[in-house]
Amino acid sequence: MFTRALALLLLPAAPLLAQDPVLSARVEARIQSTAGDAVDVSVFAIESTSGRVVLARNPGRLMHPASTLKVVTAAAFLVAGGGGGEVVTTLRGPDPDGTLWLVGAGDPLLSTPDLERLAISAPGAIGVDASLFAGPRFGTGWMWDDEPGAFMPHLSALSVDGAAIRVRVVGDPAGARAEIEPPGEHVSVELAVEVRPDAPADGEGVEIDRDWMERGRTVRATGMVRPGDSAEARLSVPDPALAAGRALRAMRLARGTPCGEVRSGVAPAGLPVLAKVVRSDTAILARSLKDSDNLSAECLLRLLAVRAGKTPATAEDGLALVRAHLASLGQGEGRHRIVDGCGMSHYDLVSARLLVQVLRDVEGREGARATLREALPIAGTDGTLARRFRDGPAAGRVRAKTGTISGASALAGRFERPGREPILFAVLVQNYVGPAGPWRDLLDAIVLEIVEAER
Repeated sequence: MFTRALALLLLPAAPLLAQDPVLSARVEARIQSTAGDAVDVSVFAIESTSGRVVLARNPGRLMHPASTLKVVTAAAFLVAGGGGGEVVTTLRGPDPDGTLWLVGAGDPLLSTPDLERLAISAPGAIGVDASLFAGPRFGTGWMWDDEPGAFMPHLSALSVDGAAIRVRVVGDPAGARAEIEPPGEHVSVELAVEVRPDAPADGEGVEIDRDWMERGRTVRATGMVRPGDSAEARLSVPDPALAAGRALRAMRLARGTPCGEVRSGVAPAGLPVLAKVVRSDTAILARSLKDSDNLSAECLLRLLAVRAGKTPATAEDGLALVRAHLASLGQGEGRHRIVDGCGMSHYDLVSARLLVQVLRDVEGREGARATLREALPIAGTDGTLARRFRDGPAAGRVRAKTGTISGASALAGRFERPGREPILFAVLVQNYVGPAGPWRDLLDAIVLEIVEAER
């Protein structure tokens, strides 16, 4: 550990210049033509083994990482020994009162089909146990008005379908109707949608929302829809554990299985396992990184603490371990501010150098390197890079984590060169106004300049 940390600390300090002045000039010209002096741009790229600096521009400046922070969370999880484990959601019981307990294990990928497999025919009321995690339902610094978007879920050790519901409003000739998945009485629907032939096409005339200001469970659909058209939305739900239990109850009732009401609590110790759903660490890592899933990253942060013996685990328990990992790489107090696991918080601050150091540390750990590499989006192929770098030398050879929040975008990962060590890079922009598209294009252009110079 000491040798690796020392090697990382010996990376050249700011200010830094690219070894290739032509590359540096080309990248600077692109930045000036797009950003000028109004927008911050930070770049750091090195060879993974030698540490040779390929390109550096403000590498130590603290920037908003957005979802590239998920790489930091994933790396801390892998270095701590994660990646080869499993999380197991169980149905246990019955307890002395005849209750069957659905016990959450921090699986962010638990789905409606998974719940169907847990909907066994044994009679009994349902208890839901989400006690593995504790703490606030949202991360520090998350934007209150992002509710009820499904990308900002209520956090829990037990949730189904990403702690969200899918609401579909259908324009039947006899009148509009609403479909909800997963099923259950956790939410109610107020439908005020007219079916009219002059409505906007493709359901564009329908607005679907939830009474999130009151932390309520009422979905409201308003507007108009054409006959045969539909509109759809994914919304977060309060108390995901209770929502999962109520969805399980609805499935059991649909099969004719007697089932009492659903309640929250802690399952008595020692209850036999009646059914289970097993999820691998690698599946959660892939969802977090390839799909940039916020719930998966937050579960990984808390599972990091659980694996270290902290139960119930809070975000702060996991963050303490992330900070300790960064300190071992020479990135201690004052060199970052990290308050969540997914990067959705505008309070998060890291540098391009920190992101590259995290990536380089993982490069030196064979098992962690392979797992992280497989979990990152592949340029032009899958995940959040499926539609980027589709053609040209970066396609299939860049694996990187994307990130965007309001006013900030980032890209961090690796460029693979056959027979040569990969290039590790991080590019971050912030303080722009307007859509993120032009700034993502700038990120891609900078990475392409590196690829062209170093392939």
